Amino acid sequence: AFEALREAGSRLPRAVGQSVSIVGTLIVGDAAVRAGLVSPGMVIVVAGTGVASFALPAYGFVNSSRIIQFAFVVAAGVFGLVGIVVLGLVLVTHLVSLRSFGVPYMAPIAPFTWSEMKDMFIRAPWFATKRRPEQLEPVDSVSNRSPAPRPPNKPDSGEGQR
Repeated sequence: AFEALREAGSRLPRAVGQSVSIVGTLIVGDAAVRAGLVSPGMVIVVAGTGVASFALPAYGFVNSSRIIQFAFVVAAGVFGLVGIVVLGLVLVTHLVSLRSFGVPYMAPIAPFTWSEMKDMFIRAPWFATKRRPEQLEPVDSVSNRSPAPRPPNKPDSGEGQR
């Protein structure tokens, strides 16, 4: 219902669409809880994932994340926590098996490479990286980059010049 109201709200004029989405979601959520169709916790989880989906930067990510979100909701509804765990393992297994341009998609996490973990969270400056990533299988593993940049020379104070 949340997705249907969001789609309906996006096709209406801006002010009306936002009102329809907010009011409609509140009414449908409250009615579903009162009828006993869903638990209040489920409404909170769906609302949280709906709000979090607005944080995705590209529209292509939104569509794929919606499909994955629906799969997790169905797995949770049918199998509970076990369904979420199993579907999560299936998703991680799929991501680990992917390759992009011959490089593992989840590199350097899977396959784990300790030497590549230094750039995992905080990237070193380009002049400090001396070796190329092992996952790329480079012909020459040593980078031929120039040394660290130096500050510009200070101009002379003008002594001796006329």
